[in-house]
Order: sequence, then structure tokens, then C-alpha cells
Amino acid sequence: MANLANGLPLLPSHQDRSRLPRESLAVRRECVDQSPRRVVHHRPTRASMTAQMTAQTWSALIAAVALIVTIGFQIAGWRRDRFSRGVDAVRSMDVRWESAEFREQRRRAATFLISKDESDDLGREALHGVLNFFETLGFFYSKKITGSETLWHFFGTWVLPYYVGAQVFIERQRKQDPNVYSELKSLFDALCSIERKKHPSKSTDHMTSESELLAFLKEEQMLTLTPRPSSTPL
Repeated sequence: MANLANGLPLLPSHQDRSRLPRESLAVRRECVDQSPRRVVHHRPTRASMTAQMTAQTWSALIAAVALIVTIGFQIAGWRRDRFSRGVDAVRSMDVRWESAEFREQRRRAATFLISKDESDDLGREALHGVLNFFETLGFFYSKKITGSETLWHFFGTWVLPYYVGAQVFIERQRKQDPNVYSELKSLFDALCSIERKKHPSKSTDHMTSESELLAFLKEEQMLTLTPRPSSTPL
């Protein structure tokens, strides 16, 4: 075994290897088992990456659209509820306006504006009541409880001529306190704008001219006291 052939060491024969200690063979197997193994990594292709990105994009887009639709329905429902509540508030005011008690107040206020009798305390008080009623409507408008179109539909026929007929009285009150009837002034301007847009004449003269105003006040002066459920029902 120790002889050399051509200067090279001779490998052990099969029999010689069989005589090797089992420990040496075990060590050799261990060395083989512990040799590093090559791990193959599969890189994703461009097509698979594109498909994955496209799926994620569509998922995000669908989620965004669903959110927008949900918000849209919520806003629409809120607007319908708000409009409905505003109309209900205005209709309750309309019922009060046509009540027997308030029709009597309107008669006295119209008489006061026609006669201009400063000694008529009941007439002045009645006019205060009518203007305060309109001031409440102006509050509804300024706080966006209801819109100007709804108020014009229900009360434009009365707000415009009453305001013009009582303008001297209103200005006198506002000189003492600028906050008096401030909401009514804004409402009057808004309803005048709507009336000009809707009427063929593009003005408010058919309601606020001197002759039309006098005719209106005489009609109010002659009101019956029979209450009406609604002046302009929807």
C-alpha cells in the first residue's frame, strides 16, 4: 500500500477501503452532506408583475368608486331631509298666517298703512306683528333652514308689498336699532330678485307700484276671519 507508482500515491483498493474504519467513512459522508447547496430563485416576469399591479389598481379604483357613491347617496339623503324639514317649517308658518287670529292682525296692519294714523296704537302693534312674522321668515332664509325659492312660493305675494308699504315705518325703527328687521331686509332683496327673474316685466312694479300697493292693502283690509288651511299648497 505504501508503494508509489510513477511517483504518485496509489489509491486504496475496494478491499482496502472496506478495511477503513467506519468512523472515517461517516466523517466523509458528513462532509458531503454539509456541502453548500445551490438555491435557485425564480424571478417574477414582467407580465406577472403587470398583471398583479393591474389587479391592485382595479381593486383600489373599485373601492374609491364605491366610497364616492356611498357619500353621494348620503349627501342626497341629507339634502332631501333638509328640504323636507324646511318646507314643513314654512308650511307651519303658512297655516299661522292664514289663521283667524292673524287675518285680523293683517286687517288692522293694512288699515294702519292706508290711514297713516299715528294715534292708532292697535294698528301700529298689528303692523309690528306682521313685520315680526316676516322677520322670522328672514331668519329661516339667513340660516338656510329653507331656500328663497320656497319662501317666494309661499309668501312672496305678501312680503314684497307689505315691506314697500311699511318702508318708512321700518326705516324709522332701524334708525333706533340697526338690528331691527335686518333679516327681513335680506329676505326682501332675495324675493325681489326672484320675482324679477320670473315675471315677464322683469320688475316688481306689478306688486309694489303705488296703485298696486293700495289695491293690495285694501284687499288685506277686507279679509274675512275664516281661517284657511294653506294659502299656496304644494
